[in-house]
Amino acid sequence: MKRQALSVRCVLLTTVLTATLAAHARADSAGVMQTGPSRAHIGVVDRVENRAEATFAERVRRLQDRSAVYFLDLLHTGPKARLSARLKDGSMVIMGENAELAIDEFVYTKGETREITLRALKGALLFLGEKLFGGDSEVQIRTPVAILGVRGTEVWVGPIDGATGVLVIDGEVSVASAYGFVILGPGEGTMISGDGTLSARKVWGEGKVARAIEMVSIGN
Repeated sequence: MKRQALSVRCVLLTTVLTATLAAHARADSAGVMQTGPSRAHIGVVDRVENRAEATFAERVRRLQDRSAVYFLDLLHTGPKARLSARLKDGSMVIMGENAELAIDEFVYTKGETREITLRALKGALLFLGEKLFGGDSEVQIRTPVAILGVRGTEVWVGPIDGATGVLVIDGEVSVASAYGFVILGPGEGTMISGDGTLSARKVWGEGKVARAIEMVSIGN
């Protein structure tokens, strides 16, 4: 179990740190509070591999390294593409190929509160929560089949082995659907069928973990 956890950690660090250390985007000191219809700058793209775009009100813009990310953006990647972006609260999202992610809610006041709702419409997503964040925090990742409750966590969600998988790399995640509820700890995952049925929590094998992380690997 310890060897597996170490293996997961090493793969994750190789995946993420190569792409982000040189392009770290700092949250501004004033923070951000944004839930209304107007659009706020809530993050920045760290890295893009191949084609990635953002859509809002039927307008499409091509994303590149250092592109701004705005509230209510629909982010999407093309074939063999990757996109990593850091939000103003310090958390990070990494998208695999042919993925879509909507930013439905973003409320952030530095050191006081954080409320984020991400909608993972398709493809693989790695979310890395900001562990040093103080105060109240509520982060949700909504998928077509379940809702993930996240706090200071590193979690992967995406298609694998014919279903939607959720893997916790660090921290704790609650997974809820119309047909079940499960709380996952480090190294544990669940599989969600198309009707929302959840499998029991289970430690994923090294091979399955490697396949999941490969879907969001960037900068190799």
